[in-house]
Amino acid sequence: MAKPRRTDPGPSAAPGLVDSAGVESAALDLLPSGIGIFGTDFRLVYANRSFRDLRFLPERLCVPGTPLEDIVRHIATRGDYGVGEVDTLVKDRMAETLALKPWNAEQEIEGRRRLAIRHIPVPGLGFMITYADVTEERATERKLRENEERYSRVSEAVTEGIYDWSIVDNALYVSDRLLEIFGFEGRLTSRNWYSRVHPDDAEAYRDALRECFRGKTDKVACEYRIKARDGNYRWVEDHGLPIRDAAGRAIRLVGCVSDVSKRRSMEEALRNSEQRYATAMQAINEAVYDWDVATGEMYYSARLYDLVALTPEELSTRQQWVDRVHPADLPHYRAAIVAHFKGETERFEVEYRYRHADGSWHWARQHGVASRDQNGRACRVSGSTGDITAEKRLAEELDRTRRQLEDALESIAEGFVLFDPQDRIVMCNSHYRAWFTDLAHLVRPGNTFESFMRAAVESGMFPAATKDPEGFMAAILARRRNPTGPREQYLSSGIWLQVSDYRMKDGSHVGVYTDITEQKQRQAEIAQAKGEAEAALERLKAAQQQLIVQGKLASLGQLTAGIAHEIKNPLNFVNNFAALSGELLEELVEMLQSEPPLDGKSGVRALTETLKGNLEKIVQHGKRADSIVKNMLLFSREGSGEHGLTEINTVVDESLNLAYHGARAENPNFDVALRRDFDAGAGVVDLYPQEMTRALVNLISNGVYAATRRAPQAGGVPEVRATTKNLGDRVEIRIRDNGTGIPENFTEKIFNPFFTTKPAGEGTGLGLSISHDIIVKQHGGTIDVATRAGEFTEFTIILPRNGILQEKIT
Repeated sequence: MAKPRRTDPGPSAAPGLVDSAGVESAALDLLPSGIGIFGTDFRLVYANRSFRDLRFLPERLCVPGTPLEDIVRHIATRGDYGVGEVDTLVKDRMAETLALKPWNAEQEIEGRRRLAIRHIPVPGLGFMITYADVTEERATERKLRENEERYSRVSEAVTEGIYDWSIVDNALYVSDRLLEIFGFEGRLTSRNWYSRVHPDDAEAYRDALRECFRGKTDKVACEYRIKARDGNYRWVEDHGLPIRDAAGRAIRLVGCVSDVSKRRSMEEALRNSEQRYATAMQAINEAVYDWDVATGEMYYSARLYDLVALTPEELSTRQQWVDRVHPADLPHYRAAIVAHFKGETERFEVEYRYRHADGSWHWARQHGVASRDQNGRACRVSGSTGDITAEKRLAEELDRTRRQLEDALESIAEGFVLFDPQDRIVMCNSHYRAWFTDLAHLVRPGNTFESFMRAAVESGMFPAATKDPEGFMAAILARRRNPTGPREQYLSSGIWLQVSDYRMKDGSHVGVYTDITEQKQRQAEIAQAKGEAEAALERLKAAQQQLIVQGKLASLGQLTAGIAHEIKNPLNFVNNFAALSGELLEELVEMLQSEPPLDGKSGVRALTETLKGNLEKIVQHGKRADSIVKNMLLFSREGSGEHGLTEINTVVDESLNLAYHGARAENPNFDVALRRDFDAGAGVVDLYPQEMTRALVNLISNGVYAATRRAPQAGGVPEVRATTKNLGDRVEIRIRDNGTGIPENFTEKIFNPFFTTKPAGEGTGLGLSISHDIIVKQHGGTIDVATRAGEFTEFTIILPRNGILQEKIT
């Protein structure tokens, strides 16, 4: 008998151990594989229990010394080697064995069990025969092929490795096969073995050893992973039998280790396959059935009972299911089965209603494929059934929603069309089809935009496409790919369309077509009206300018009369003093020519002094007339003139004089008191003097007009007061009269053009408007009015010292 090789020999290993051969024999009896060892004389040296049991050999043939030929003859006689003469079969088997060559084989034995047989020659010692029951492995392989048909057949039975561990001195003996399984070389210790256990399995392995050593379990039986020489982990099945001393303490552990990595992988693959299948069935909400047509037997998966809320007792036969099919759908259901049985359809597929466990009608979809016998008749139907009630209800809801959408689209005045990502029509309303009068048959779901648009171009629907049809189509398609906003399209029928394209995130396209023919007509009418309005506005501006000129001329005419009167006085003075001076000159000449000559110069000096005084009076009144003429020229000059720093008190004073003389010219008998309350520190302001004079004259003239209308009735004296005040970087001017005042509801309108509170024919309504523009728009100032009906009106003007905004106010 070949003994296991010791890999960590040492002087401390032998003492105190029980008989090695007996222990090894006991360990070999634990192996599920049969082992028979024969010497060079081809007689049995040793056979373990599995060797005898797997071959169904009698006890007498399993004792040492039994010839191999006797064992072979027993097996041949039983028929395990097949049909033939026993002697011939024995001779053939012995010839194979005597050749002392290794060989492997598998054989089916009694009880439909399958043995893996190995002949292993041991040079110089004999040979060994092993039997391994691989029935379960082959069954697992067959099951995998039926479920996945993707797993390869396990080619060889797992062969175990034997170990003998002396717990006391921690010495480990292992067989060569154990080293071979994992590719180990050299010395292998228990510590080294434990270090190779996968970290996730170390605790379970340690617990299995501890429970066995403490007597809680009879033997070690566990599975764990070991790191092989190549660095990969392999699953092993470890069976160990403890040997105890007189005190019951475990002093030795003898066992075997099998590489079960393939089995674990196949089991994992099978579990995954079954899980995937179960998950797939659950994901599609379907259950599996299998109908044996010949026997009528039905198999329903557990998922079906969940779907229909029935128990296996309530649904176990096909007829029980047929009884639940809706009467109106039963003919259709049966017709589908018959057609498939006749071979008219490749698969059985039908939708129908069935009565649910709660009594309501549900929808089911059933698929199936028939397996046929050699005559082509259906003998078995396998398939799946799913509850599609929710799907049906959703479809009905979608159909209802679609109809509502279609109705809604028909109710709108615009043309609407929806295209899919491939630019094919999905839906459109009748208004959209109406634009394509003679091509409406092409505007239907499934047709592309380009196809019916090209037909429309060819039919002359778009006048813009006449000269360059391809260029027109290219531009339209490019704009559809990148919509930038609404576009307008003119049709040969005279209709104008506004086309609004919208690109959706999924690539689909929405088009809204609006008839804007009336709008375009209105736009043309509006454009025409606008032109007419602009022409009228120009005429109005011309008329307004003419009114301003007329008003200015009227004011100038009024001033002319007053100014003529004012000029007449200084001219009378000039004429009188000039005549008097002439007489004095004649008298002086006579005095110089008289005989006898003057006896002194006193007379001459008196005459010359008088003459000098007359000349000064002439100069004074001449300047007065010149000033009046200059102011009249400034007031009547067209344009604003030049702006510059001007004494504000001087401008206000001259404006008072001009307004006064203008009023006197209109009514020589009128009288008004002009009050001047000028701030000596008012200083200068950058302004257009003639423009500011116009503004102030308008305000003062209105004040004079209002004061002379009220004062006689009130028994008072008409009064107009002009006040100036220094405000630092600004200057304030107030024009106040004690006239009739302005009604409160008119104060917001008095600066509007052509608005006047005077009776018809007495004013143009432009005076205050022009004054407002000169002060506010030209000089950047402000003008406010305070009034009380029947008491007073006061205009407050505030001018920045440097606020010129524009050159001319018209």
